[in-house]
Amino acid sequence: LLNGGERIICIVHSGGGGTFETIRNHLSPEILDRIDIVSIGSAALFTDHRFRRIRNFVGKNDLVPFVCSALFGNLAALVHEHTQYLPVRHRENPIASHQMTSHTYRSALEQLRDEYAPELCAS
Repeated sequence: LLNGGERIICIVHSGGGGTFETIRNHLSPEILDRIDIVSIGSAALFTDHRFRRIRNFVGKNDLVPFVCSALFGNLAALVHEHTQYLPVRHRENPIASHQMTSHTYRSALEQLRDEYAPELCAS
Protein backbone atom coordinates (compact mmCIF):
# COMPACT_ATOMS: atom_id res chain seq x y z
CA LEU A 1 0.00 0.00 0.00
CA LEU A 2 2.71 2.49 0.93
CA ASN A 3 4.71 1.75 -2.22
CA GLY A 4 1.77 2.08 -4.61
CA GLY A 5 0.19 5.22 -5.96
CA GLU A 6 -3.28 4.71 -4.50
CA ARG A 7 -5.01 7.14 -2.24
CA ILE A 8 -4.92 6.23 1.47
CA ILE A 9 -7.90 7.08 3.68
CA CYS A 10 -7.08 7.20 7.42
CA ILE A 11 -9.97 7.57 9.83
CA VAL A 12 -8.86 8.18 13.40
CA HIS A 13 -10.81 8.53 16.63
CA SER A 14 -9.77 9.60 20.12
CA GLY A 15 -6.23 8.38 20.92
CA GLY A 16 -5.89 7.07 17.38
CA GLY A 17 -5.36 10.68 16.31
CA GLY A 18 -2.40 11.00 18.65
CA THR A 19 -0.99 7.70 17.40
CA PHE A 20 -1.30 8.82 13.80
CA GLU A 21 0.33 12.14 14.70
CA THR A 22 3.43 10.15 15.74
CA ILE A 23 3.34 7.90 12.68
CA ARG A 24 3.00 10.89 10.37
CA ASN A 25 6.44 12.12 11.35
CA HIS A 26 7.93 8.96 9.82
CA LEU A 27 6.13 9.11 6.47
CA SER A 28 7.65 10.54 3.32
CA PRO A 29 6.13 13.60 1.61
CA GLU A 30 5.10 11.34 -1.29
CA ILE A 31 3.01 9.19 1.05
CA LEU A 32 1.53 12.19 2.90
CA ASP A 33 0.40 13.59 -0.46
CA ARG A 34 -1.78 10.48 -0.92
CA ILE A 35 -3.44 10.52 2.51
CA ASP A 36 -6.95 11.71 3.28
CA ILE A 37 -6.94 12.14 7.07
CA VAL A 38 -10.31 12.15 8.81
CA SER A 39 -10.38 12.71 12.56
CA ILE A 40 -13.59 12.07 14.47
CA GLY A 41 -13.52 13.18 18.10
CA SER A 42 -9.77 12.90 17.97
CA ALA A 43 -7.20 13.87 20.56
CA ALA A 44 -5.22 15.36 17.65
CA LEU A 45 -6.78 17.69 15.11
CA PHE A 46 -4.94 18.00 11.83
CA THR A 47 -4.09 21.22 10.02
CA ASP A 48 -1.01 20.14 8.06
CA HIS A 49 -1.49 20.93 4.38
CA ARG A 50 0.95 18.17 3.41
CA PHE A 51 -2.00 15.75 3.38
CA ARG A 52 -4.11 15.23 0.28
CA ARG A 53 -7.23 16.13 2.25
CA ILE A 54 -8.06 16.92 5.89
CA ARG A 55 -11.37 16.63 7.75
CA ASN A 56 -11.73 17.12 11.51
CA PHE A 57 -15.14 16.33 13.00
CA VAL A 58 -15.69 17.66 16.53
CA GLY A 59 -18.82 17.10 18.58
CA LYS A 60 -19.74 20.27 20.44
CA ASN A 61 -20.28 18.22 23.60
CA ASP A 62 -17.12 16.08 23.26
CA LEU A 63 -14.43 17.17 25.72
CA VAL A 64 -11.53 15.17 24.21
CA PRO A 65 -10.73 17.41 21.20
CA PHE A 66 -11.04 20.58 23.31
CA VAL A 67 -8.97 19.39 26.28
CA CYS A 68 -6.26 17.79 24.14
CA SER A 69 -5.97 20.82 21.87
CA ALA A 70 -5.43 22.98 24.96
CA LEU A 71 -2.95 20.56 26.53
CA PHE A 72 -0.88 20.20 23.36
CA GLY A 73 -0.95 23.89 22.44
CA ASN A 74 -2.99 23.35 19.29
CA LEU A 75 -5.96 25.65 19.95
CA ALA A 76 -5.75 27.07 16.42
CA ALA A 77 -6.95 23.69 15.11
CA LEU A 78 -10.30 24.27 16.80
CA VAL A 79 -11.03 27.16 14.44
CA HIS A 80 -9.23 25.75 11.40
CA GLU A 81 -10.94 25.67 8.01
CA HIS A 82 -10.89 21.84 8.03
CA THR A 83 -12.65 21.52 11.41
CA GLN A 84 -16.39 20.90 11.29
CA TYR A 85 -18.51 21.05 14.42
CA LEU A 86 -21.34 18.59 14.88
CA PRO A 87 -24.43 19.49 16.91
CA VAL A 88 -25.21 17.55 20.07
CA ARG A 89 -27.87 14.96 19.40
CA HIS A 90 -30.36 13.51 21.86
CA ARG A 91 -28.94 15.37 24.89
CA GLU A 92 -25.93 13.08 25.13
CA ASN A 93 -23.61 13.62 28.04
CA PRO A 94 -19.95 14.35 27.19
CA ILE A 95 -18.84 10.75 27.81
CA ALA A 96 -21.53 9.30 25.57
CA SER A 97 -20.89 11.98 22.93
CA HIS A 98 -17.26 10.91 22.59
CA GLN A 99 -18.04 7.34 21.56
CA MET A 100 -17.57 6.66 17.85
CA THR A 101 -21.07 5.12 17.73
CA SER A 102 -22.77 8.10 19.42
CA HIS A 103 -25.60 9.91 17.71
CA THR A 104 -23.32 12.92 17.35
CA TYR A 105 -20.59 11.11 15.40
CA ARG A 106 -22.95 8.82 13.52
CA SER A 107 -23.82 11.82 11.32
CA ALA A 108 -20.12 12.21 10.45
CA LEU A 109 -19.84 8.52 9.60
CA GLU A 110 -22.90 8.75 7.38
CA GLN A 111 -21.46 11.79 5.63
CA LEU A 112 -18.19 9.95 5.01
CA ARG A 113 -20.04 6.88 3.74
CA ASP A 114 -21.96 8.98 1.25
CA GLU A 115 -18.79 10.75 0.16
CA TYR A 116 -16.41 7.82 -0.20
CA ALA A 117 -18.64 4.84 -1.02
CA PRO A 118 -19.22 5.60 -4.73
CA GLU A 119 -15.50 5.90 -5.35
CA LEU A 120 -14.48 2.91 -3.23
CA CYS A 121 -17.18 0.62 -4.60
CA ALA A 122 -16.25 1.48 -8.18
CA SER A 123 -12.62 0.37 -7.76
